Amino acid sequence: MLNCTHSTTATGVDLEQIEKLSCLYLANCRNFPWQLASPFMKDYDMQKLLFDKTVGHELSKQFPPAGEFLNNFIKTWIRKAGDGVVLEDIYDTLSSLLASPLSNKGYRLYTFDNCQTFLATEETMAMCSKGTTGLQAWRACFLACVWATKNPSLFSNKRVIELGCGVGLLGATISRLSPTQVTLTDHHSSVLASAHRTVTVNRLEHVAIEELDWREPREMECDVVVAADVVFDPALLPDLSLTIKRLLRPDNVCYVFSTVRNEATFHEFVRCISEAGLKSEHLDLSGISHYLVESVSDLRLLSIRL
Repeated sequence: MLNCTHSTTATGVDLEQIEKLSCLYLANCRNFPWQLASPFMKDYDMQKLLFDKTVGHELSKQFPPAGEFLNNFIKTWIRKAGDGVVLEDIYDTLSSLLASPLSNKGYRLYTFDNCQTFLATEETMAMCSKGTTGLQAWRACFLACVWATKNPSLFSNKRVIELGCGVGLLGATISRLSPTQVTLTDHHSSVLASAHRTVTVNRLEHVAIEELDWREPREMECDVVVAADVVFDPALLPDLSLTIKRLLRPDNVCYVFSTVRNEATFHEFVRCISEAGLKSEHLDLSGISHYLVESVSDLRLLSIRL
């Protein structure tokens, strides 16, 4: 667990706030809340504390972020410091960073258990890379990880299949909830390779990776099916619905987590599910809170059964 060595009484530091900033940095949050970091720009010692929890964090050294992200973060740090003192470590980091071409791919680190454990995934900053959007994690996936962690009994001693696994963050999270087996599935070769890296770097156990084309679904034994951020292309929804149907039995269930970017697309998915002869139910997301999911107004969770 991350521990701050500076006491609140000695420095006036809000320990909960510095941990939140640390987690947001490690997750490469593009909307890093610099307004919350402003108290740490006041002097050298406070900047050093923030640096040690972000850029200089041990996990960040072990799993470095994308060069483009770090470059933007460092330059914003310098700008926010204004005319005040800037930590020498910041300039040293920038100098080393600019010695090589900046990469748009790097590691993001996530925690869904109050900083007790982290999961590392290698992701691209580009929304679409190599013809797929599956090389980075999206908001509905964060929601799914939080929800799964709050409902471990739904996955304990269960065989779980993830559809459209992307980098494998959701399946990796579930793998730590004592399932019998987790099978990550996707169709794109680059995405499957990314999922393999996630399994390897996190030393996950009881996790398999299989290619699955929704246009040619097949039967696979499971107790729970999960999918996150797979409802975005209307052309894929009939095949996705039929794939879910192929995996379901009278005694198992599918959970689909979605960010509603287009209401018509989401309603079309619900229609396709119904047309496939499946029953869907909207589950309540109130009470879900996480540093990466501060609002659930545009997020949905469907429970789907035969």
